[in-house]
Amino acid sequence: VNVLNSIKIYDNVIREIGCIDDFENIYKSESLSRVKEIGVKLGTVRHKHFVRDKRHLITQGRMGVISHYML
Repeated sequence: VNVLNSIKIYDNVIREIGCIDDFENIYKSESLSRVKEIGVKLGTVRHKHFVRDKRHLITQGRMGVISHYML
């Protein structure tokens, strides 16, 4: 049950934050404070993945980690 709640929160955070290209702008994001409140850690991705001119949101495969490309 906790895993499902974490996934829901994680999905909602991703939807609300959107995608910011410049890493420095992450710290200016209003949603970042909410990300920190729920305990999601900032991580980095190894690859950007593009399909149909849209960037896919990529994590390192760990729960609770969000890449700066997702923000």
